[in-house]
Amino acid sequence: MDNRRNKVMAECGKKDGNETSQRQEWRYVETIVVDDKHKLLYCGVPKVGTTNWLRVLTALQTDPARDPMKVDQSEFREKRNFRHLNSYDSAERARLLETYLKVIFVRNPYERAVSAYKSVFKNPLHQFVEKYRKKSLQYRNYVLRNYRNSNINWNVTVNDPRFNVTFEEFSRYLTDERTLVADPLSVSSNGLMNPHWAPMSELCDPCEVKYDVIGMHHTMRNDVEYVLKSIGANDLVDYPLHDPNVTRAQAPDYYKRLAPSQIDKMRRLYETDFRLFGYDQREPAGN
Repeated sequence: MDNRRNKVMAECGKKDGNETSQRQEWRYVETIVVDDKHKLLYCGVPKVGTTNWLRVLTALQTDPARDPMKVDQSEFREKRNFRHLNSYDSAERARLLETYLKVIFVRNPYERAVSAYKSVFKNPLHQFVEKYRKKSLQYRNYVLRNYRNSNINWNVTVNDPRFNVTFEEFSRYLTDERTLVADPLSVSSNGLMNPHWAPMSELCDPCEVKYDVIGMHHTMRNDVEYVLKSIGANDLVDYPLHDPNVTRAQAPDYYKRLAPSQIDKMRRLYETDFRLFGYDQREPAGN
């Protein structure tokens, strides 16, 4: 863990004008979950085990702890169990950031983009609950209209392979200047990039928040155990681990479909993530 923290701090020291903008500060205080019971701050990056972490933290709120897999997602999706850092005043935020264990989990940016694409644009619509099915349809129609054929009034409503958004179309949307300025598929009123594919450094700002634990997707098992031991919960719950190698093994095939210039745009989008967390920029889905 020390090596990872030291790497981040060294890279942060190289930044020119490393003041955190108000826009970016608002993002990390909005993203970080506060677990007062275990004195833990968790910055949840989508597609890096966030759902299961929130299951675990929710399960630990009761005595005895519950089975994380029996925790319904609505319990934390609706923000009933945890406050976020933005719900505290500035003085209390500073105290929490100084005294609580600060945790983030990260993932190879190339691999994470594939995971986000599969989750939102490729998974069959019947797998989504109604609320998220409508959102996925909205996203798919936008990408088809803008990156396939603007002369067609796309209105995808059913599972039909002809209407599948391709990874190439997704990557063009992702790196479009319009998306970078104000994401049309943003979930916030100020146009911040959708958290499913926003850079991790934008979501959690590790140059401002000095994370005590920087876990990684490809070492999830050991890093989860480290966090649970740190908060005295390693004998209370089991983190629901899935095979982290599935998307990693598939990712190179997705990038083979992109032109080198498009891969370079993806690299530049996530350049800060690559640099801070030590991932290889030259090799899509490399560790």
